[in-house]
Amino acid sequence: MIPVGKRYGEPYDPKIRTSEHGSLLYNFWRRVRKHPHCEEWDYYPTFYDWAIHNGYTLGAPLRLIDKSKPYSPKNCVWYADEKDMTIDEARAAEWNAVVNRIRKHYGMPPLEGTNYVDV
Repeated sequence: MIPVGKRYGEPYDPKIRTSEHGSLLYNFWRRVRKHPHCEEWDYYPTFYDWAIHNGYTLGAPLRLIDKSKPYSPKNCVWYADEKDMTIDEARAAEWNAVVNRIRKHYGMPPLEGTNYVDV
């Protein structure tokens, strides 16, 4: 039986340092787990190792190669360049920029954490 964390019902792993629980990558992993995903990504250390060795950079979005399949190492890729965006993702980025300009005009803070993928 796998011990479960008290707060979120996640598998407990003593190798995860407390500081990682608030990291952007950790929070991203928690969002990925709300969608269909491979069993090996139930554990943060496995996801972390895959991300670090496969092009993760701070703020880089994760892209599904085949949207009909679940999140998994073989079906995901990190990308950070606008040239890698699909037309829909580019339009979403443009729209987010417009919304943030309007919010700035009215003295409102910009939207934080806007992501162009469905995670």
